[in-house]
This record gives sequence, structure tokens and C-alpha cells, in this order.
Amino acid sequence: SDGLSGRGINAQCDYEIDRCGWLDVRQVVLVANHDGGVVTQGYDTQLQDTTIRGGLAAPATGTEGRGINSQCDSLTGLCGQLTVAHCRITETRTAAVTVIGERAVIRGSVLEATAPRTGDQRAGRGLDVACDTQADHCDPVLVEDTLIANNHAHGVLSTGTELTLRGVTQPLSADVDVLW
Repeated sequence: SDGLSGRGINAQCDYEIDRCGWLDVRQVVLVANHDGGVVTQGYDTQLQDTTIRGGLAAPATGTEGRGINSQCDSLTGLCGQLTVAHCRITETRTAAVTVIGERAVIRGSVLEATAPRTGDQRAGRGLDVACDTQADHCDPVLVEDTLIANNHAHGVLSTGTELTLRGVTQPLSADVDVLW
């Protein structure tokens, strides 16, 4: 490892032909990946009946250790869609699920026990949603019938996005922060 990465699954667009693909992950267990369990840029991604746990910080920086990170592709500006169904993302760092600019649907899943980054002891969110200012994209995110619990900083952090929560369970001590 280069001390910066160590992703379980990484999928990104081919910038030479401006094309993104799709990724379908079912009944997979990803454990102890540095940087991220599943990291996609611009891909249409579906995860179902999958477990991601024990995300580790990148040794060189003490950052990341995310469960799922889905965002628009920085080189092509293309954005995909993320679907997470019946997944368990636990004991990761920074965030269990991060969505930047892309449309996402999270259903029947568990986002729990996210720890802070080791480098600065910040973050530790269940769900982190933001617009992609570089790609000028800000698609909506829907979360249904999902448990978001025992996360270090926030259960949910939404920055400037259209976020819908339905049937989401959070302990009373958990936060939902929406920044406009």
C-alpha cells in the first residue's frame, strides 16, 4: 500500500472517452479497508445485502476509512446514482455513507458506530450528504426504513441538499444537522 489508499472496491469513469459504467454488489463482506470499503465516481452503483465494517484510516494521513463514498466524477463531471438496500455499514471512520452530488436511495439499512478520523478526531457521521460544487450537481437523497445510530459526530449531516428521511430510527442523542 502507498499509505494513502486501500479501497475494497473502486470504480471511476474513463475520462478519455467520457464514459462511466455501473457496479452491482450483492452479498459481499468488506472488512478493514483503508480509505473506503466502496468508492465510486460517476458510476451507477447498487449495493444489496452487503456488509462493510471496520474501516481503517489511511496510515499516511489518519483520514478517511469510509464505508461507502459515492460522488460525481471529478474529471468528466458525470454523476451516477447510488442505491443501498439491506446493507450494514458499521465501525467505519469519517462516515458510514458519503454522497456528493449524486442521486441516492438508502433503504432498510444500518449505518452505525462510525468513529472519528484518527488524524484529527473529527467527523464520524452515519450519513454525510453534500452538493458537488465542482460538477455543479446537487441531486436528491432519500433514506427509508434505516437505522442510524451510535455515530461519533452526527447521525446525519446534509449540506445544501434535498434530503428526505422516512421511517429512519435514531436514538434521542443523535443529531440531524442540515446546513443551507
